[in-house]
Amino acid sequence: HTDKIDGLSAHADDDANGKCDVCAAHVHVVDGTGRCVICQTQVKVVDTSNMSQVIEALVGGHVNVNGGKITSTFVGRYSNSAQSTKKASVIEYSIGTGSIYYNITDNAEVKSSDREGTIYEASVTNYMEKWLSLNPDNSVFGVYKQTTAGVTGDFEVDVVNANNLFGHYYSVSTLASGYGAEGILWALYEKSQDKYSSGFEVVEGEGNYKFSFNYTAINKTNTSDGQGNSLGLVTNVNYFEVDVEFSYDNDWTLTDLSITCDCYTNDAGSNLQGDLDIDNIDLEYAAQTGGIVLLEDAKADTYTFTVEQTVGAKTFVNEYTKDYFSPSSFEVYSDRDGTIIAPDTITIALSDYPNDDETYPFVRFRVMSTEEGKIFTEADEITFTSSDDAGLKFASFDGVRKMGSLLAKAAGTYTVTVSVNGATRIFTVIVEA
Repeated sequence: HTDKIDGLSAHADDDANGKCDVCAAHVHVVDGTGRCVICQTQVKVVDTSNMSQVIEALVGGHVNVNGGKITSTFVGRYSNSAQSTKKASVIEYSIGTGSIYYNITDNAEVKSSDREGTIYEASVTNYMEKWLSLNPDNSVFGVYKQTTAGVTGDFEVDVVNANNLFGHYYSVSTLASGYGAEGILWALYEKSQDKYSSGFEVVEGEGNYKFSFNYTAINKTNTSDGQGNSLGLVTNVNYFEVDVEFSYDNDWTLTDLSITCDCYTNDAGSNLQGDLDIDNIDLEYAAQTGGIVLLEDAKADTYTFTVEQTVGAKTFVNEYTKDYFSPSSFEVYSDRDGTIIAPDTITIALSDYPNDDETYPFVRFRVMSTEEGKIFTEADEITFTSSDDAGLKFASFDGVRKMGSLLAKAAGTYTVTVSVNGATRIFTVIVEA
């Protein structure tokens, strides 16, 4: 402190606002990159030969990331080569100021056998797309499109949970219990220094590091010996061989992360018949010493995880505006067999349907999604009108499926107008006696 205060003592800045709580002198508030977040002075120089310092700097540098791509794969081993599981997930994401977008594609392939031993193969592809952005009034505009096993659905995003845009993004890009790519890297490095780890090795390159380690996870169940003493019985042991490589740029931003993990276990599990599949055991565990011995025919479950990140200024990104999700076309179908009848002129016979039953409308007009996908909300104005409400009476509106039902009361030629958010399409409906 200066002579404003009797005696000398260290500056104190409990509220981390960059000013000493006592004398208001400037106090550096240093981030993980060694830079003061208040005055931008590089207070601490990061030692690039010290990997822990580099990783700490990368955690602080995550604010420079404006998008990227995450790929994770899994290959599961079984007791014989005829059985296997493969899964790949790809997430692409972009981050703006007040906007985030990501899509996830999952592909899974399974080769297995049924109870009779007949080999079968199955595969499925799922897709999910989300876009969140802030409207001018700070309300959240969210879209959500999902395809599961070939069936596509459009959903409204839960606005309450989406209000914190970057918090929502953070939980998605993490892929590992709340960590982002930088957090995963930091967590793995800490795990490599754990007492259950061994074989730690590190190789330094220019803007690049590689490290590897082995990790033993021992799962125990607490029980009693019958005399009031608590015992921890080992239920299964997993052994991991982990390889990690990462690259970074001059702004202390993680640009690439690659993780490969082979997992071995002494847990037999059960086969399709429900019996313990002892052929799946990969290791022997010595409880007295904690030692691991891999068996000669050990087979690993293999996980890979790669991240490619882009660096740059974050501007407002809103390529998915509400207009983008507004309908550009309509499809019309009859209610007897669901056949789509899309021409502008539709001819139907009055005698085909019981026209006095309003629960079984004569013809339905359904507003369909565009190819890009769209989201309907309560704010969307959807109307169905007929030129003669007496002869072709509007009977009901299905808000879930966005479908208007018109009941034919009399033969004649009618004009039906379907309107959504100002976009309209006119149909001619000819009702024959």
